[in-house]
Amino acid sequence: MKPFCATCRARRVGSVQKPQATKGPGVSRLCWDGRSGTTDGLRDIVRNHVQETLSDKDAVLVVDETGFLKKGKASCGVGRQYTGSAGKITNCQIGVFAVYVSSRGHAFVDRALYLPKAWSTDPTRLTSASVPESRMFATKPILAREIIERGSSINSLGSDLFSMIPFLRF
Repeated sequence: MKPFCATCRARRVGSVQKPQATKGPGVSRLCWDGRSGTTDGLRDIVRNHVQETLSDKDAVLVVDETGFLKKGKASCGVGRQYTGSAGKITNCQIGVFAVYVSSRGHAFVDRALYLPKAWSTDPTRLTSASVPESRMFATKPILAREIIERGSSINSLGSDLFSMIPFLRF
């Protein structure tokens, strides 16, 4: 993952990077110089802010997957797989998401894109989609566990899929 888009990199002044909105064909992006200058750095900032502002002793982290229907083959992680969004096997991407929920409110705090095995064993496809070399195949329950470990100070509740996995029950 590149820390800044080309437009933002060109507009940097010294070591200060201001959020810069850029538009592409049908896409709106916001680039940030977060803690590490990456989306993971921004995720950490958001998660910490949510825990500070919505904190409650009975708060939970709800983890679930969802699918995004796709038509082509180029989107990272796209493939024929089951998604509850369509209720069938279809061409889609699958994401695993975490939402912090308390009596004071709720907010998305983490996410992970599922890469099917066909993707994780195709170096050309991984490179063309800018997938980091360190990224290995991981099942959706493993992705959920990684998300839970990153937000380990929060109680956890999983969807039906994840609650059937013994190591995810807390």
